[in-house]
Amino acid sequence: MYGVNFIRLIVQNSNNLFVYPNPANDFITIMNPDKEEATMEILNTLGQVVYKTHLNVAFFNGRDAETGKKINISGFSKGIYFVKVKNENNFFVQKFIKQ
Repeated sequence: MYGVNFIRLIVQNSNNLFVYPNPANDFITIMNPDKEEATMEILNTLGQVVYKTHLNVAFFNGRDAETGKKINISGFSKGIYFVKVKNENNFFVQKFIKQ
Protein backbone atom coordinates (compact mmCIF):
# COMPACT_ATOMS: atom_id res chain seq x y z
CA MET A 1 0.00 0.00 0.00
CA TYR A 2 2.69 2.52 0.96
CA GLY A 3 5.86 0.82 -0.30
CA VAL A 4 9.13 2.54 -1.07
CA ASN A 5 7.69 6.05 -1.50
CA PHE A 6 6.22 5.92 2.00
CA ILE A 7 9.56 4.90 3.48
CA ARG A 8 11.38 7.69 1.62
CA LEU A 9 8.88 10.20 2.98
CA ILE A 10 9.67 9.12 6.54
CA VAL A 11 13.23 10.35 6.19
CA GLN A 12 11.97 13.74 5.05
CA ASN A 13 9.08 14.20 7.47
CA SER A 14 9.94 12.86 10.93
CA ASN A 15 11.38 15.95 12.65
CA ASN A 16 8.23 17.08 14.47
CA LEU A 17 7.02 13.81 15.96
CA PHE A 18 8.69 12.12 18.91
CA VAL A 19 8.25 8.45 19.84
CA TYR A 20 9.97 7.04 22.91
CA PRO A 21 11.41 4.83 24.22
CA ASN A 22 12.87 3.48 21.02
CA PRO A 23 13.31 0.53 20.92
CA ALA A 24 10.31 -0.30 23.13
CA ASN A 25 8.85 -3.37 24.80
CA ASP A 26 5.37 -2.71 26.24
CA PHE A 27 4.55 1.00 25.79
CA ILE A 28 5.51 3.91 23.59
CA THR A 29 4.80 7.57 24.22
CA ILE A 30 3.87 9.88 21.35
CA MET A 31 4.73 13.58 21.54
CA ASN A 32 3.28 15.71 18.74
CA PRO A 33 4.18 19.40 18.97
CA ASP A 34 1.61 20.30 16.29
CA LYS A 35 -1.34 21.30 18.51
CA GLU A 36 -4.20 20.43 16.15
CA GLU A 37 -6.73 17.64 16.11
CA ALA A 38 -5.23 14.68 14.31
CA THR A 39 -5.54 11.02 13.41
CA MET A 40 -2.78 8.77 14.68
CA GLU A 41 -2.01 5.40 13.10
CA ILE A 42 0.63 2.77 13.74
CA LEU A 43 1.58 0.83 10.62
CA ASN A 44 3.68 -2.28 10.17
CA THR A 45 6.32 -2.63 7.45
CA LEU A 46 3.65 -3.90 5.04
CA GLY A 47 1.76 -0.61 5.39
CA GLN A 48 -1.07 -2.26 7.34
CA VAL A 49 -2.69 -0.16 10.07
CA VAL A 50 -2.32 -2.08 13.36
CA TYR A 51 -3.56 0.72 15.66
CA LYS A 52 -5.61 3.86 15.05
CA THR A 53 -6.95 6.62 17.27
CA HIS A 54 -8.10 10.23 17.09
CA LEU A 55 -6.18 12.90 18.99
CA ASN A 56 -8.62 15.67 19.86
CA VAL A 57 -8.09 19.18 21.20
CA ALA A 58 -8.44 17.90 24.79
CA PHE A 59 -5.32 15.79 24.18
CA PHE A 60 -3.30 18.88 23.33
CA ASN A 61 -4.74 21.06 26.11
CA GLY A 62 -4.75 18.47 28.88
CA ARG A 63 -2.25 16.34 30.77
CA ASP A 64 -1.21 14.48 27.60
CA ALA A 65 0.13 17.70 26.08
CA GLU A 66 2.94 17.59 28.65
CA THR A 67 3.41 13.84 29.06
CA GLY A 68 2.46 12.55 25.60
CA LYS A 69 0.04 9.87 24.51
CA LYS A 70 0.97 6.49 25.99
CA ILE A 71 0.17 3.51 23.74
CA ASN A 72 0.22 -0.12 24.85
CA ILE A 73 2.22 -2.11 22.26
CA SER A 74 2.70 -5.27 24.35
CA GLY A 75 0.53 -7.26 21.93
CA PHE A 76 2.51 -6.21 18.84
CA SER A 77 4.91 -8.66 17.23
CA LYS A 78 8.61 -7.80 17.37
CA GLY A 79 9.70 -5.64 14.45
CA ILE A 80 9.69 -2.19 12.88
CA TYR A 81 6.61 0.05 12.99
CA PHE A 82 5.76 3.56 11.85
CA VAL A 83 3.69 6.10 13.79
CA LYS A 84 1.80 8.45 11.47
CA VAL A 85 0.04 11.54 12.82
CA LYS A 86 -2.06 13.40 10.27
CA ASN A 87 -4.00 16.62 10.73
CA GLU A 88 -5.69 18.98 8.31
CA ASN A 89 -2.45 20.62 7.19
CA ASN A 90 0.42 18.18 7.81
CA PHE A 91 1.41 14.68 8.56
CA PHE A 92 4.36 13.39 10.51
CA VAL A 93 5.89 9.93 10.55
CA GLN A 94 8.35 8.34 12.95
CA LYS A 95 9.79 4.83 13.01
CA PHE A 96 10.10 2.73 16.16
CA ILE A 97 11.24 -0.79 16.97
CA LYS A 98 9.20 -3.22 19.06
CA GLN A 99 11.50 -5.62 20.93
